[in-house]
This record gives sequence, structure tokens and C-alpha cells, in this order.
Amino acid sequence: MIHMLKNEKGLALITVLFILVLFTVLGLSVLSITMQSSKVRTYVNEETDGKMLAEMGMLYFKKKLEKDLSRVTPADLANPSHPLRQAMENPGKGDELLQQYVDKIAANQAEDKNLYKFTPLPDSPNTGFAIGYVDCLDDNGENALPYKDGKSGTSQPYVRKLKVSVLGVPKGGANAGSFKTLQKQVKLTSTVYINTVPAPFHYAISTSNELRLFGGTNIIGDVLAPVVVTSTDYRYSEETEDNTQEWKTAGEEWNKPYIEGNLFLLNDTGTATENGIYQTGTPKAEAPTEESLQGSTPIATRQALRSAGIMTPKTLADDTKTELSAPKPYLPGYEPPFLAAVDKATLFRELTVQDYIKEQIKKNRPSEPDRIIIVENDESLSFEEDSNGFKTKPIPISTNPMFIASRQKPKSGEPPSLTVRLTSDVLYHQDGKQLFIAPDTPDCKATVEMGDKDAFTDSTANANNPFTFNGSIFIDGDLDIIKDIDMTGTIYVTGDVTIREASNSPRKNPDKENNLAIIAGGKITLTDRYTSNEYNNPVKLDKWFLPYKKDEDNIPPFSAFLYSDSTLELYSVKSINLIRGGIANGSSTAKYMELNTKREADSLASRLSIQFSRGIFERATPGLPPGDQFFIDMYDEKYENVKSDITFTSS
Repeated sequence: MIHMLKNEKGLALITVLFILVLFTVLGLSVLSITMQSSKVRTYVNEETDGKMLAEMGMLYFKKKLEKDLSRVTPADLANPSHPLRQAMENPGKGDELLQQYVDKIAANQAEDKNLYKFTPLPDSPNTGFAIGYVDCLDDNGENALPYKDGKSGTSQPYVRKLKVSVLGVPKGGANAGSFKTLQKQVKLTSTVYINTVPAPFHYAISTSNELRLFGGTNIIGDVLAPVVVTSTDYRYSEETEDNTQEWKTAGEEWNKPYIEGNLFLLNDTGTATENGIYQTGTPKAEAPTEESLQGSTPIATRQALRSAGIMTPKTLADDTKTELSAPKPYLPGYEPPFLAAVDKATLFRELTVQDYIKEQIKKNRPSEPDRIIIVENDESLSFEEDSNGFKTKPIPISTNPMFIASRQKPKSGEPPSLTVRLTSDVLYHQDGKQLFIAPDTPDCKATVEMGDKDAFTDSTANANNPFTFNGSIFIDGDLDIIKDIDMTGTIYVTGDVTIREASNSPRKNPDKENNLAIIAGGKITLTDRYTSNEYNNPVKLDKWFLPYKKDEDNIPPFSAFLYSDSTLELYSVKSINLIRGGIANGSSTAKYMELNTKREADSLASRLSIQFSRGIFERATPGLPPGDQFFIDMYDEKYENVKSDITFTSS
């Protein structure tokens, strides 16, 4: 009995010890998990804080640089001896722009890729962000477009390309120099363009007037307008049996505009209509006026757009959802654009397009009569043989600029006869990269046909002989582009522009894009583009973004930026339009910009798509107005891992 009691006491002792060990192990495990969770939470908090600070630093870089460069006046840029102007004309490593402006904000990483300039937050000396940059210039100066004012040749805005990296520093250490607490964090990078490209060419759509989006336009890029009026209905015209045009309206609920980008509402429009987005009913023969919108309540927030179902062709309930960033411009998403407010965008400040063109023609007119090609009354000029009744003129050799003057007399009740036809590549290799076409007779205007040589003959046009040119063309009159062109540069037209089935793709390298700007004082019309039955099949719309090749049955985009001082109306109901570049209008003579189109019911593909092209910053556009103020454009923002030790300098 005594023996059994002793055994029970020993068993109880072992049991107590086992329980103590078990709880100790469990306690240590819980403590370890708690500590690990605390470390993870600390790291996550640091990562979140770091990202927020990095985004703050990228915004600081943009706003600080914009503010500093805004002190540079147009008079400074017009002064050839100004140090910044000289740096813009001859961009190089360590020039005035970098030393006096960028280097004050960010560290130049030309020698040390891990060097950053640290900027602390107020009252937090060890917390903030650090900025570094790499100048994308190489030894040949590529990726920087030198400034040219146009006084001795074609003009060109200045563009400087940088790659900027920003580190968020939630805990910088005692001297904000060791980066140990952030070795596993991330950095924010962005491609930055410092440029003087005129304001309207920074947007897919830009207008200082009312923007009307009737039907289902797809816009890929930013939009700028003071007032936006939308409708699921659209307007179009049909030819009746008596050869008159009858206006009609149509539309379904899926015919909504779609903007993948930001919608900037202009400040201070000078009108009684409050800035914002208005939804209207069926557009009649007379579209909404400013007076009809007064008293209505505009939509001015993204959440209100989402709640009202505006600019969201697809909804979350759709079976086939798209990503928030549409993989192709013709696939609309279900998120409305971000809304913001900006100041007015102008092209020539005080000058109209017509005034600017006439000023350039007067300034560049040669004083020697033998340097001017004269076209007499009732003559039509072409530089090519066999041009279907056109008089062939020899091309002046080594003439820069080239000047064509017409001496035509208007007939009573009839427009002036055709003056100039431009086809093929006969002017491509000439020394003169500026071409001026203007009448000598007051109150007359020239008429210019431009395009594929075969389009003007009885043979079927095959786009083998497009007008090819690199430079700028000034036309005091009207322009008609028939079939195709292959042009890099700028076309200025005092009158109206009509564009038919043109793609403006380089024939030697169809995978690339040409930079072309068409700037008109009158209307710009894109008419009868791809209206045949073979293009009316919605499936064909899926081929829009393949590289354009003649032997494929796809629809080529038209690569160009279009700007008009006049009211713009674009109808794409029975035709198909894809613009890769942008469209804009301005001045007091332009009342509105109106886009009319429809979507295909089964695919929601739009017959009108406008996609902004960054080529305006990447490649030269000879003849584009050089601009007299700076802009900072940012693209390709993304987070990257920090792989090396970081060195900080003080700002």
C-alpha cells in the first residue's frame, strides 16, 4: 500500500512537469508567432509608408520642376543668348537645364546608379523621400529633341527625356544615410519628358469649348474640356432619293463614351455654364446649347459618374469583364475616368492659325522672283509627269524654302481652279524642307490635292505612290488628302481640310509611326472612311491594332494630331475612324467639338477610336510650333525592388 502511494506521487510529479513543459513550449511558440507577426506588420507598415512617400516624392519632383521652370518667360526663350535657350538648342550632359533645375531636386546618377538626393518632411529630419535620375541622352544626343524656333528652317519644340526614381524613406536612420531598414522595400520609377510641346498636343482630345460625346466613342488618353455633354444617341445623315441629306438620330443603351485616362475640366471658362459633365437625351438637328444647359446640375466627381452609369459601357454585372486598363483601345471597361481641374491650353496665345500662317508666308517669301514657282490662272501644277492633265513644273534645286505662288482669278459664282497636286516622293529628297503655297491675288485661296498618285487616275488606287515628305508645308487655302500620304512634319492650312482613307504609315517600315500635325484655321473633316461592306463586319474591328500591311484585310489607323481653330464635327456611324495621335480645337471662333459614333452590339467595339500617341515626345515633328512654356509629362510609373545599398546626398 505504501509502495503504490509512492508510485502515484511520482506519476503526479511527472504529469505536472509535462504540463509545465507543454505550456512553456506553447507559450514560446505563441510568443514567436506574435513577434513574427509584429515584424511582418512593421514591415508591411514600412512598405505602405514607403510607397506613399515615394508617390509624394514623384509628385514633388513634377510640381517643383514645373514651378521653377514657370519662372522662365517667353522673352527668355526668345533670347538666343539666354543660357537655358542655348542648352535647349544644344542639349548635352550637365547642361544648364540639368544643373540649374533638375539637379536641385534630384541626384544625377550618371556615375553612381545608387545615388539619391534626400528631402526630409517638415519637422521629420529622418523621414521623407529620395530622388535620383538618369539622363536618357547618349553620346549622340538621342532622346533629346533640340529647340528650333523656325527662323532659319523648320521649328521644333524642345523635349528632354529622363528616367526618375524615387525612394520613400519612412525610417532613414540617424543620418538618413544608411538604408538598412528599407533593403527589402521598393522604389517608384517613371519616364519623364521635360518639353515645350504646345498644350493641345498633350491630350487625346483637347478643346477650350463644349465637348459633345454622342454615342460610343473610345478615347485612350487624357481629355481636356470645360464642359462635356454626353448622350447614348448619336446624329448622322443619309442621302435621300432626291439627293438631299436627311439628318437622323439613333442609339442604344450601350452607346456610351469611354475614356481610359483622366478628364481635365478647364478652370475659368468665361461662360455661364458650370464646369462638369451633363447627360442629355436625343441630340436633335440643333445640339444642346450653353443656354439649355444652364440651371442643370453637372456631374463633377468620379463616384457620381459611376453611380449614374456614365462613361461605363460595361458594368460589373457583365459576363465578360475587362481589366481596368483596357488591353486594346476598342475594348471598353467599366471604370469612369478620373476628374481633375487645369488651366486653359493654348496654341499660339494671341495669334489665330490664319494669322500665324500668313505671317510665316510673308516672312519666308523669297525676294528673288526666279526662286518662286508661278502658277498662272487656270493652270494646275504637279511635279510629276503623266499627272492626268496637270502642267508639270521643274523642281528648283537647292531651294530652301520652296515657294509656290498662284496668280488665279476667281470666276463669278465658281471656286478658284485647282492650283497644286502633291503626289509620290518627288519632293522627299529635295533640300527644301519648307514648302509654301499661297496665291498672289488678294482674297483668293489656293487649293491643294495631296495623296496617292494612283488615286487621281483611272486605275485602282493601290497606295504604292503616297505623297512622301519630311518637313513643314504652309497652305493659304484648302487641302484635300486623297487616299494615302507618308509624311513626318506639320501641315498648316488657313482654310478647310478634308481627309479621306489615309493612314500616314511609313512604307519602308510599316511597324513604326509617322509624327504628323495638321493645323487648320477652318474645319477638318474625316469623310467616307472604310464604308464598304467588307469593313462593316464587326469582327474586322478586332484587326485595327495589327501593324498595317497592305496584303491583310485590316483597317489602318490614321497617325496624326489634328488641330482646328473652327468648330469640329466628326461623324463615324457608317464609316470607321481610328486616330492614333489626338484631336483639338480652340479660339473664339470654335463653338464646340462634337463626336458621333456607334458601338457594335455584340462586341462593344466602337467605330470611332482616338488613341493618344507618345510619339510627339519621342520623335521629331518638324514645323510644330516650338512653344514658349514648359510641361512635365510622366509615363510608365511602376514599383521596382531595391537591390543595392543606397547613398544619400542632402537637398
